Amino acid sequence: MNPAEQALKEFYSWKDKLHFEARTITDEEIRVVTETLIEETPIENWTGRASEKYHPQDERGWCGNLIHTLRVVKIGRLLIQCVEHSRNQEEICVAGCILHDSFRYGLTGRSEWSVKDHAGVAATALELMNTEASKAIAEVVKTHMGQFWKGDPYFPKLEDAGAINLFIVQADFIASQQFVIVEV
Repeated sequence: MNPAEQALKEFYSWKDKLHFEARTITDEEIRVVTETLIEETPIENWTGRASEKYHPQDERGWCGNLIHTLRVVKIGRLLIQCVEHSRNQEEICVAGCILHDSFRYGLTGRSEWSVKDHAGVAATALELMNTEASKAIAEVVKTHMGQFWKGDPYFPKLEDAGAINLFIVQADFIASQQFVIVEV
């Protein structure tokens, strides 16, 4: 197998894990929205690095964003268990974790660097799907950068934030730490 074939094999292995997470969503509308956007997201958004300086080393190269996303899902699932919640809230949380960085490199995936408003790009893609589920997921995706987003005030003050929003912010922040090891 040549290096390009090996790289694609690795990508599809990671992507299969992401689809596995999406298939655990029992609400059909939430699951379909999530799986549709996983497939419609340009491959470059998944295969790109999560970052060059804030994330664990294995998230800084090929499929780094995909590896990071799987970690965020794992942590998000854990965090939501800390409070009483409905199945719908948990599934919106999981979908938000899966899709939070889906457009990190823009709508086409061709940006050389992480697009500053990738949360807004992903939220817009979700809103264009025009379903109740896609709009609910868009709300939690667009706030996932929390206080680290310096653009339009997507993120509400702590007292106004919903628990799901906070879980995704926290899951993303925890997964981004170099000293936190989350096996995926």
